Amino acid sequence: MGGRKHSRDDVYVYVCLSMFNNPGRVYSFIRGTAGIKATLPDITIITQPPYSCRTRVITCMRASHAPCVLHVLHAFRCPNSFPAQAALMCGLVSTFARDAGTAGTDGVLHRPSPALLLFGDFNSLACKYLSDKFDPAVPPGGLTSGVYTLLAHGSLPPEHPDHPATRVWEDESPCPGDKQRFPQLPLTSAQLQLISLNAEAFGREPPLTTRTASWAGCIDFVWLSRGDFSVASALAMPYDDGGLPPLGPDFSAGGSSSGGSREPTWRDPLSDIAFSPIPNEFYPSDHLAVGGEVLVLPPPM
Repeated sequence: MGGRKHSRDDVYVYVCLSMFNNPGRVYSFIRGTAGIKATLPDITIITQPPYSCRTRVITCMRASHAPCVLHVLHAFRCPNSFPAQAALMCGLVSTFARDAGTAGTDGVLHRPSPALLLFGDFNSLACKYLSDKFDPAVPPGGLTSGVYTLLAHGSLPPEHPDHPATRVWEDESPCPGDKQRFPQLPLTSAQLQLISLNAEAFGREPPLTTRTASWAGCIDFVWLSRGDFSVASALAMPYDDGGLPPLGPDFSAGGSSSGGSREPTWRDPLSDIAFSPIPNEFYPSDHLAVGGEVLVLPPPM
């Protein structure tokens, strides 16, 4: 394939996650329109049928920016649905990126594939250290969630506890004959290679990005397409968990050289961290801000 004719503009994919219903379906994406077209004619909407978990992918054709709005359903009773939805998300974003970087008839890639930023509330912990009703026995060192495994490593094997083929609920009736509830196949990120901004900057994920009176955990992430960005800094957390590498308000993160080679120290977000439930008078949202500064790297020639 010939060389690229154009350098990369500031092309991003923004992923925001919100809630609808029906986690169990295998979704088929369709192209469509909505009322937003009347006021924003430059918007193309890709959506799902209203009977399923509705995922809207809003692609803005203005300038060189492309925002995408996707959804991973909040369904704590069905944690095995989260990786399946994340895999569908990756497939759609991967298709978008591939189509945006298509080659011309002369075999030259006239437009490089866009650099991707995927961020939001993924409704999945980075790693679970404490047992619960879904995982009564957590292995030593913790259990990396299915969604985090999929996004960080590009694949989720069927033997992972969060894989839809692995979890079977007590109230589920058995499948007839030799049929399977879900294929014993790995879920993949559709060849997306992603890195976590906080893990790159701090060497670990924060212990919490949301907290209630009875639960706390890190479920908000910023994912960057590998090789397209360099992490310059990350927002410090508004609490000091006493862990290593540090990530509290007195610490300024400056990329992976900030101590990522050291073994992270885990702290129980409920019992070990002095931070009040949110929202409150100081934090109007039920989620803490997660972000930072990144440098957009030039595409390879």
